[in-house]
Amino acid sequence: MTQNIYEPPKSELISPGVVSLKQKILCTLFAVVAAFIFRGIYVVAPQFSETFIAFGGELPLLTRTAIYVGPGFLWVAIISLFPCLIWLSGFVNHSFSLLIFKTSKWIFALAVLIFLLFIIAMYLPIFTL
Repeated sequence: MTQNIYEPPKSELISPGVVSLKQKILCTLFAVVAAFIFRGIYVVAPQFSETFIAFGGELPLLTRTAIYVGPGFLWVAIISLFPCLIWLSGFVNHSFSLLIFKTSKWIFALAVLIFLLFIIAMYLPIFTL
């Protein structure tokens, strides 16, 4: 019996607080795709506003909101890249890296939801004609 009974047993499994390389790559992909979605909204929103001004009628509330908020998504795109920058810095402990991974998943889900709402908002005036 060479094992000390007062030490916890050593396991070969990865502890739950450690983020694997696969998770880091997924976090980076989530952040980059979310940034592209937000930047796309930033670029497309002014073009739709010019088109809707030509309609001349009253726009639905969701469409007006999307056109008004669209130019602000450039900053959201930049902020959504922060998880990638934190990974590249390398000064992250294990518990903070798990938080960054979860945050990047939520940012990606939020980007997809906002993208779907933006598409619905841009098609609403067509249905009201």
